[in-house]
Amino acid sequence: MPEYLNNKRSISYQDLLVWQKGIQLAKEVYAVTKYFPLDERFGLISQIKRAAISISSNIAEGQCRGTKKRLYTVSSYRIWLSC
Repeated sequence: MPEYLNNKRSISYQDLLVWQKGIQLAKEVYAVTKYFPLDERFGLISQIKRAAISISSNIAEGQCRGTKKRLYTVSSYRIWLSC
């Protein structure tokens, strides 16, 4: 179990490296999709943007649901899915 889970203070999802990388990925996706063909605006572009945003959003949502263990489980699951 990671050290931060043993800490008594409450951690924020914003402290997690996976959340920070998710935000960075979303920014990069938005920058790259500007150059996609306009006819893909409501199809592929929309789907890619939603997928990129969902990483950090799901981690933030996981913290609101409860315990440090739950946040760790959600974060680990997201890391596993991104491999």
